[in-house]
Amino acid sequence: MSSREISVLIQHPHRGDEISGVLVYAKAMAEALNEDPGFNCAVLSTADTSLKQQWRAVRKAHVVHTNSTALPLVLLCRLARKPVLLKLHYPQFRSARDERNPATPTSRIVREVRRILVDATRERSPRSAYLGLGRLGLRLIGLHLVTQVVACSLALAQSTEIYRTVSFLPNPVPALDEIPGSREVDAATFCFVGRLVKEKGPQFLLEAANNLIVEGAAVQVVIAGTGPLEGELHRRVSELGIEGNVQMLGKVDHEQIRSIYQQAIALVFPIAWEDPAPYPPLEAAAEGRVTVACDRGGLPETAGPHAYYFESESVNDLTRAMSDVLRNPAAALDRGAMAREYAAGHYAPSVSSSLLGQTLARLA
Repeated sequence: MSSREISVLIQHPHRGDEISGVLVYAKAMAEALNEDPGFNCAVLSTADTSLKQQWRAVRKAHVVHTNSTALPLVLLCRLARKPVLLKLHYPQFRSARDERNPATPTSRIVREVRRILVDATRERSPRSAYLGLGRLGLRLIGLHLVTQVVACSLALAQSTEIYRTVSFLPNPVPALDEIPGSREVDAATFCFVGRLVKEKGPQFLLEAANNLIVEGAAVQVVIAGTGPLEGELHRRVSELGIEGNVQMLGKVDHEQIRSIYQQAIALVFPIAWEDPAPYPPLEAAAEGRVTVACDRGGLPETAGPHAYYFESESVNDLTRAMSDVLRNPAAALDRGAMAREYAAGHYAPSVSSSLLGQTLARLA
């Protein structure tokens, strides 16, 4: 690394009061890099700043780290001759979010255009076609104007079908720097933490829990989070008659989330899309808890090799995996301890910031 102090500008696309994993990442990386005397790091929201403010910030930096394809900012960086490291946190193509079949860059773009046109035809909205194609074009330009591209998981790096190399740079999990809590675990409690949308799969957890209850298991489920599926989940709990077994807590803060993980024997995270790098399994691991997970997207990376795996979107297989946990809770706790060790070795802030610092120093 150069002996000079490197000025780094970390961009994110969110407003300061939003709840976002990308925002957490930007702040955590800035804090970690600023602990290194070789770096001077600032965070910039492209949602809260004008182009004039962005230009001033770019001119002060040696290197810019973007976390979205912010084309206006990237163009300012090119004008100022500043290198740009883009980190991808989500699939860049809507057509890649729900399918697992790889494609060449050209065929992926064709699929994306076709999807935009099909959706516009269904909505009878030529305007949505123009907007969709325009956004796609701007995104592709942004992807090719930056100096280097990295992704938050190996799965996303390997599935980002663009005409350039995408490498893997892990996200940090600040909770891994904290001492695991000491709350007594309930060997019959499973938890779900996340946004309540179909893609996250909380509906599969309810059905699997009901199967176990019908079989005679004294299962408890704690669901933390809000989202458009919340009302439907409440109705389903009532239909199944399992109100005494399910707690839906709504929005919770950081300390409440820690307490939820500590109480549960395992986190259940039954996603139904190619989620590139889910955080909850790592947060659970920080508290010494294992995850019941499916093999989709980047979930096997964050849930790790010690998770209980089941077939995606299969309620019966999820029931089987949860039953395995209930039969031997001591083994589940042992797996949780190993999950924490795995997560600390791959996702601790010191690990992530060191890799990011090395990358930025090479670009600067």
